[in-house]
Amino acid sequence: MIRKLALVPAVVVIVFAGACTTRTDDTTSSAPSRITTGPSIAANVPPTSSQVNKGRARVERDPCTDLSDEAVEAVGFDHLTRQRIDRIFDSYSFVGCQFDHEERDQFEMMTTTRTLQVYATNLTLDEFRGREGAAATPAQVNGRAAITYTDPSAEACYTVIETSYGTLDISKSVASVFTQEKPCDNMQEIASAIDTSMPD
Repeated sequence: MIRKLALVPAVVVIVFAGACTTRTDDTTSSAPSRITTGPSIAANVPPTSSQVNKGRARVERDPCTDLSDEAVEAVGFDHLTRQRIDRIFDSYSFVGCQFDHEERDQFEMMTTTRTLQVYATNLTLDEFRGREGAAATPAQVNGRAAITYTDPSAEACYTVIETSYGTLDISKSVASVFTQEKPCDNMQEIASAIDTSMPD
């Protein structure tokens, strides 16, 4: 009887030790899932295009996969209209995504009244300044250096923001035949929200 009783405490210790080890493993294994969780995106888009980028770093940010549906809806566009609009050249790249906003017109037809385009690019802000010349107006977005300019022929307003990964090129265009909204209406707020929603 003495030998049997002597074994009982040893068994209890082993069970407790095993239980502690299991709890520690569970905590460790669950941590990466919180880190790797991506934005919520309902619409499927194709992968980004192949880049050439002679003499430049690759564009690593992608608005089509970095901007969540909630971020798109918050600035007034339909996340289900998400579509890829990359513009890839030999020496630089624009990795981009487009979103539309539709309203019902006088004939009860759904019509696109405004469009948002967001590009991550490896052009510098100085290069954008050089391209736009006197049309570029200095600005700041979330404390970052930026420029704004318009393209009246396209009924579009642009904000280009200097970032750690290059520049973020954001534009909003309108269809004036269907809306009284102006291209630059709320553009500062839209640019600020998009910049905040992109990973740095």
